[in-house]
Amino acid sequence: MFDPKIMWDSILELKKDILDEDFLKKLPADNLKLLCTLQQNDMYVFGLPLLELEQAIIENNYKLIQSRLYRVNVISKTSINYQFRLHSETKVDDKYNGKSSEMTSKKLGVLIIVQSLDKWRELQPIKVSINRLGKITIA
Repeated sequence: MFDPKIMWDSILELKKDILDEDFLKKLPADNLKLLCTLQQNDMYVFGLPLLELEQAIIENNYKLIQSRLYRVNVISKTSINYQFRLHSETKVDDKYNGKSSEMTSKKLGVLIIVQSLDKWRELQPIKVSINRLGKITIA
């Protein structure tokens, strides 16, 4: 459910005696608007304006999309720290010549690390879905 107001309305229709006060305190305010969700393995296109992405999808121009298509790899539970891996990347250990190096992965473009909302906005992420046949749609 993406609209907290609708959620609150449906919750308040329940009998008040079954509602736990601790549960209600954890719910978002009813005036918030959910813009995006992130779950491990969700797919995002970075650095491609929405109109260009829509046109690429219509034209089946997956070559344009593939270099910008990343999956959510790591979501930190304690702070804003999200890691995205290029969709075709199969390894996640960031080892090069036997040494671990996230910096090398970032330079190669196979890893994107987002540690602030400003960086998130700068990258212009667009959530997409991919069906079993490989068809991409904007989520």
